[in-house]
Amino acid sequence: MARRAAAFHAAEAFEHRVQRAQVGLRQAVEEEEEEAEAGGLPEALRVARQRRAQEPWLRQLPELRAKALCQQEAWRQAKVEARAAQIRALRDEQWWKLEAALEEGVVAALRRQVPSELTWQTPAGQRARILQQVTDEAARGAQAAFQQGFAEAQRQGEILGQLKKAGQMTACRQAAVVGMTSTFAALNADLLRRMGPRLVVVEEAGELLECQLMAFLSQNLQQVVLIGDHQQLRPKLNSFDLARRHHFDLSLFERLVVQGCQRAKLVTQLRMKPDVSDLVRPFYERIDDHARVKNYPRVPGVADSLFWISHSVVEDNFGKPQQLSKLNSHEAMFACRLAQHLVFNGMDKGRITILTP
Repeated sequence: MARRAAAFHAAEAFEHRVQRAQVGLRQAVEEEEEEAEAGGLPEALRVARQRRAQEPWLRQLPELRAKALCQQEAWRQAKVEARAAQIRALRDEQWWKLEAALEEGVVAALRRQVPSELTWQTPAGQRARILQQVTDEAARGAQAAFQQGFAEAQRQGEILGQLKKAGQMTACRQAAVVGMTSTFAALNADLLRRMGPRLVVVEEAGELLECQLMAFLSQNLQQVVLIGDHQQLRPKLNSFDLARRHHFDLSLFERLVVQGCQRAKLVTQLRMKPDVSDLVRPFYERIDDHARVKNYPRVPGVADSLFWISHSVVEDNFGKPQQLSKLNSHEAMFACRLAQHLVFNGMDKGRITILTP
């Protein structure tokens, strides 16, 4: 470090001396031009040359330049040696870690495939082509290994899925009644076929797509019981074209009712109080109230079982304008406060249900 600093200062001092010599030379040239313009060109030129030859800095100029070059070279060599010492220290302390890392993985494969004669003296275009070939070869090997591993993972996943289905099959065969959602049935149609149920009962059949219902069918099936209300919600579709042109939103349950298929109709309801059932009675040919709904206890905290709320708060901006979702934070807050009011008046919170259209 001290040697490098000394070489740097010496080179800087010589550089300043050379700059001063160059400034003096320019001044002499300017004086010569001024005397030449005054009209004494031959004599003035001779005097200027004699004066310039007698200047000590002019005689020292070649020597100064040579010494400056030597000092610059010494400074550069000292800098290179200092940098080499740092590199050697780094190599001695950290190189073994780098060597250990290079012995594994894709880097080791690249090193093994790079030709030993490839050096920095090799033309850049040739180096680029060789390295591109090596990289492509390594990428192909990595891709093949990935595909092989992915295929093995898929195979193991299939085995695991078969084991899960075998466990489900064993559990289902030991049960007299098996319940599942329509989505699970559609995703596990092979399980239903292996079970071979003879009787299938479908709840809310009016909201079920016909294609979903097909997943329940099997060779051993003897009877299908569809329970639902074709005058309520239809199956939900995300495609307007399928619903309007191809009537995919028409369930098998509604199709059979419209075509006059023989059916059993429930005419007695056991859930709604009479003042609530009066709201839906106009939509059905006949609907009777069971005796027990007339003896339901009064809801604590409210005077009537049915009441209406009118307000002028418009809906909030929710999502994109073309979306069908609606939001009214005022109504939502009112529903929450009403539920809180009922709980404060002794209603069990587990018996409160908030429905939205």
